[in-house]
Amino acid sequence: FFQEDQQINIALVHAPGGDTLVVKVSHASSDAGGLKQYLDLLAGIYSELQKNHEYRPSPNNRSRRDQKYYFDALGISDPLACFDPQAPVPFPEWSFTYHGTETKEMHMTLRRFMGEDFERIMHRARQNGVTVTSILLTAMFRSMFAVLKPSPGVERGITVSFDLRNALPNRSAQAVCNLSVGICPRISRLEDE
Repeated sequence: FFQEDQQINIALVHAPGGDTLVVKVSHASSDAGGLKQYLDLLAGIYSELQKNHEYRPSPNNRSRRDQKYYFDALGISDPLACFDPQAPVPFPEWSFTYHGTETKEMHMTLRRFMGEDFERIMHRARQNGVTVTSILLTAMFRSMFAVLKPSPGVERGITVSFDLRNALPNRSAQAVCNLSVGICPRISRLEDE
């Protein structure tokens, strides 16, 4: 059912335990924030259909739910003119050795901060007037500095994604699109850290 050239694929899978709506979205057309907006729209439609099988959503003829609003607000008339496909992609500057193992697969480690651990991080962020993301990024840099011990004064970067919705006054874009960007903050290790 999934077509490679389509930006959005949707299927309704019928099963004895209940139906499941499957949505696959290309990251080129939407990031996780946009997907959440899209799923909220679908959930609202399905909730209304559950109450009233004759329900038909009204078409949205008054506005677009994409990046156009943001480009217009920034005075960008041709967003593709800002895109340079020949621009060099920054390569990772950090590497770890695989003690006796060769692999071509990417490995990831995920860690969730729940309950009391997350509350401590949020409290620290509030105390210092910074975001939780800033606390976590600082911890990441300090961990990398402690493990790899780069020379003091030499800048190292970590590529992270940033959701531009966080820069909006109400923190909500109401846009089904990709508003994520990649940034590479660069920090050098201090001598005494």
